Amino acid sequence: MPILGLHHVNLRGSPAQIAKTRDFYCNVLGLREGPRPPFLSTGAWLYAGASPLVHLVEDASAPQGIGTTLGVDHIAFVCQGLDELRLRLEAQGVTYSISHVAMTGEVQVNLRDPSGMKVELSFSPDDQAPWCEGEAGQPIGRGAL
Repeated sequence: MPILGLHHVNLRGSPAQIAKTRDFYCNVLGLREGPRPPFLSTGAWLYAGASPLVHLVEDASAPQGIGTTLGVDHIAFVCQGLDELRLRLEAQGVTYSISHVAMTGEVQVNLRDPSGMKVELSFSPDDQAPWCEGEAGQPIGRGAL
């Protein structure tokens, strides 16, 4: 299962932090806010061209105040070889879940690294194998995250 590149970085913070961060990345760095799938969470996707590189998620329970930093919620990689990954995860006994993104059709395999950081492995809709069943947005797989 080759990793092809970085898919996106997901940052989580208070609504005020997210608003300031969105303004910074758009007004200072030149990203633009664009379409975001209908997730249960609130936030924004910031695009460079056609790619949503920075995902922002509002978390009302996040610490607020000057100097409070956003938390990195997860890192995501663009991958291919979904069936190969399934075999590797099963052989290693790694707990994972699978979800489908309604707007893009992508398949996300979610797991945690040894430090507890969430890692998302994102596969194109064309890279689906028979084991990727379930309704869009509903996690399936081995174990819970």
